[in-house]
Amino acid sequence: KFQYTGIYQDSKAKGNTTAVLEPPIENDPCGYRCVITDADGYSVTSRMAEVKKKDDIEILPSPLKITRQPEKYKIVNNEPFEVSLDATVLPGTIKYQWQRRAGGVGGWVDLTPSSKYQGADTNRMIVSDQGKGTVDFCCVVTSGDQKITSDICRTFNNPQGTAAGNNPPVYYYITQDVKGTKGEFTVKADGLPRHKLKYQWQSDNGHDIKDTNTEYLEISGSNTPTLKYNVKKFCIFYDKIKCVITCEKDGGQVETNVIDTGIKIDF
Repeated sequence: KFQYTGIYQDSKAKGNTTAVLEPPIENDPCGYRCVITDADGYSVTSRMAEVKKKDDIEILPSPLKITRQPEKYKIVNNEPFEVSLDATVLPGTIKYQWQRRAGGVGGWVDLTPSSKYQGADTNRMIVSDQGKGTVDFCCVVTSGDQKITSDICRTFNNPQGTAAGNNPPVYYYITQDVKGTKGEFTVKADGLPRHKLKYQWQSDNGHDIKDTNTEYLEISGSNTPTLKYNVKKFCIFYDKIKCVITCEKDGGQVETNVIDTGIKIDF
């Protein structure tokens, strides 16, 4: 049985003998409590709940806050995908502006709602085509003079490899330019934002390749993304190579596929 304050009279509002009360408060807002009695006459009284008119309620301000960040990374493989977040503020309304940049290179660009970036001004954006390679997305969230920028979601389109285990991912793309006894191999690798990568080119049996410059052979860039070689005279050279890419921050590592250099030496 519900009662209301004053001298705690029994309420006659709808639901007064049920677990749910629907009191009219247009003219006389007040406090209510409920007396719960069992079949044997034992009873317990709830704490008071104060009911007020909407205009009398004081809303305590809550600063703008992102309650769910975008995912750290996604593998997209030429398919539409979603990036999203959740944010709250009291009182006020929230505006969203999604941005993108190409794999950590260059500045951030505001996105306009379109068939390519559906919902670019909402908390949930659908990207139909991000293009090749690696792209970063983030969202600028504003309410009045408050502004927060979300964490980065890095997306990888058709990567050629990934680190094993639970470490953050390292993906790579290989390009090569071989001309007879000269050539270079370049690995384009991406990990998570602000995760520095290091490189080590190896033979296919795991032996490190080292920079050298002799009358027979010149090798440079053995611990960089681009390995260059020049066979000057007849010598033994690696016919199959690979690159080991390691994230210095947390140890995430990936080996590229073994590359056949295709070197044909005829002196």
